[in-house]
Amino acid sequence: MKCGKAKRNLRNKAKKAIDLIKLFENNDTCNNTDPGLPFFLFDSMVAPILLYGAEIWGGEYCEVIERVHAQFCKYVINIGSPRTC
Repeated sequence: MKCGKAKRNLRNKAKKAIDLIKLFENNDTCNNTDPGLPFFLFDSMVAPILLYGAEIWGGEYCEVIERVHAQFCKYVINIGSPRTC
């Protein structure tokens, strides 16, 4: 079963949630001392969006979903585009 359009839709929604996390971090002026907070926010806000309907399409590898997670991890550890602090 191919669910490409649905996965891309979930990816777009997840990226909007990631933008909210970035906005939160920028408003916090990067004074956050807890390095686990971005990952907690990802698990709370983004993962449920990405995994919605995984019972149906979850039996196959999903590169679209993996890319979102990898991009977020790169953002958190400042690889690629630097944070604006």
